[in-house]
Amino acid sequence: MGKEKACKNCHLVTSKFSQCPACKTYTLSDDFSGIVYILDPEKSIIAKELNIRFKGKYALKVR
Repeated sequence: MGKEKACKNCHLVTSKFSQCPACKTYTLSDDFSGIVYILDPEKSIIAKELNIRFKGKYALKVR
């Protein structure tokens, strides 16, 4: 498993891809902080506040 990186656009955290699987951009950064796991984005208040539409692991801040 590679080093985790977060997408600067949607904040999804991934270690398997060089392209974000959610928004298809190549703007991944290894400089991020805070983690939130979204299990059910349709029912999650946090997902709604962060505009998250897919379940997964997300960074709260990406630099």
